[in-house]
Amino acid sequence: MRHEIEQLRRQQRSNDQVFAALVRPDLWEDVLTRLRSGQNVEVISEWLGAAQPMGGNTLPPISRAIGLGSNASGLAGFTGSAPGIYSTVVPGMSALSPVSSQHPGHGLRHEGDHASPWGGHFSSHSHTTRSNSHPDIMNWSPDTVRGPQQSRVGSWVESQGERGGPSENQQRYRGVDQILAPEIPEMRVPPGTWTNITADGHLVQHLLSLYFCWEYPTFASLSKEHFLKDFADGRARFCSSILVNALLALGCRFSSQPSTRADPDDPYTSGDHFFKESQRLFYQEENHHTLTTIQALGIMSIREASCGRDSESWYYAGQSIRLAIEMGLHRIQDDGRDDDESAVQAATFWGAFALDQ
Repeated sequence: MRHEIEQLRRQQRSNDQVFAALVRPDLWEDVLTRLRSGQNVEVISEWLGAAQPMGGNTLPPISRAIGLGSNASGLAGFTGSAPGIYSTVVPGMSALSPVSSQHPGHGLRHEGDHASPWGGHFSSHSHTTRSNSHPDIMNWSPDTVRGPQQSRVGSWVESQGERGGPSENQQRYRGVDQILAPEIPEMRVPPGTWTNITADGHLVQHLLSLYFCWEYPTFASLSKEHFLKDFADGRARFCSSILVNALLALGCRFSSQPSTRADPDDPYTSGDHFFKESQRLFYQEENHHTLTTIQALGIMSIREASCGRDSESWYYAGQSIRLAIEMGLHRIQDDGRDDDESAVQAATFWGAFALDQ
């Protein structure tokens, strides 16, 4: 990438030099003749560099040469963090002057809003929720640490709750949830329909939003559309308590809220209470051959992997694909099932298959 960036810098410098020369009365004819003869910009730029006397006048920046003046800064594209990276060319403009990141007033570059979960400086290192990614190390940059280390979104949600009174505290999740997963519907049934661990419907929806934002796009074990519809309506066709608790346990991995931990003071217990409830419901079931149980086992496998427990993760993944094969989900069946059933069956099997592989 450094090599490509350097190439782009050289190309941009060549472009700027050629365009600037086109407005010079003593150079424009020669440059235009060379362009018409098929010479590329780099060759012409080298010729221009050789044509300039040592210590003589240099070519003017293109913004001044074509009369943009101070308006050029308003048209400049986004610039990188390294000084000297040139702006992109705006459609309709011949070229723009180089913009240095040392001058934040130029272009569209601006500092983040510290009241936003996306503001401030982010670390250039990505993180994963897989092995050993405990919630106390799930922060995006070291300068955001306050007490126990927090995620950027989690700390922002907490700050929103701290600002308001009890009435505002109930809705502390809603603003960020609209960013994370705006399509999560309002629950039309009490949380006790799906879980006995919490009676906070806003927390349940928040944890589901975290799951569907951060995990579901990468690896899907269920059909989101069908699950959310039955979840909101309290219908047990494509939703179940074991599946909801498994999803909440995995969603807790992306939050630093004390209520997402079995022990509020121990970040290593994140989601343990929801996960134990999923296990209890699984062992209580007399028949595991259901779509939602297979989906739940896949979610439980991902959750255990995110805690660094690989052997447990392998076990749940193996159980998931074994049940899927026993149910014949891998077979294309034309037995009068409706489109919804077929779609959920396909999502369930391929989710279990991909996880097992």
